[in-house]
Amino acid sequence: MCKTISPFFYYSELKDMNALKVLSDTNNFKGCVAPKAVTTIKRGTDRLQIFEGFMDFLSWQTLNPSSTCDAIVLNSLALLPRIREQIVGYKEVESFLDNDDAGCKSFAVLRQMFLQVVDGSARYREHKDLNEWLVAQSKIKEKQVLLPTTKRGIRR
Repeated sequence: MCKTISPFFYYSELKDMNALKVLSDTNNFKGCVAPKAVTTIKRGTDRLQIFEGFMDFLSWQTLNPSSTCDAIVLNSLALLPRIREQIVGYKEVESFLDNDDAGCKSFAVLRQMFLQVVDGSARYREHKDLNEWLVAQSKIKEKQVLLPTTKRGIRR
């Protein structure tokens, strides 16, 4: 569910175990109604993508709207041990964790769970996370000056 109530914006997400997470853009509020849980999106594939937060997942979907991979959104790195059994059986696992100490340590834990896990954060190494990279890319595009178009053809 996503609602806009001027001047407020908030996003809510129903997670596994019927927990509810609420994000507000106006006052940077972020909260969760217990119990904390991961969000699982199953599309029936043998490829899994793991995201640290839901905004990173939404950023990936913005960049790759036709993605067919299964996804797990951790919602908290503390929940990483809970997905151990969920990742069994996947042929490919790619993670999109933050580029900070906690993200690096969590990737090491994830690599112990699934040796072939791919570190997707290499794509946005200069940024905190995938969402921050996407925002930066959007700002670059906004600043690009469009070249004036010229008419082509025979002039008389």
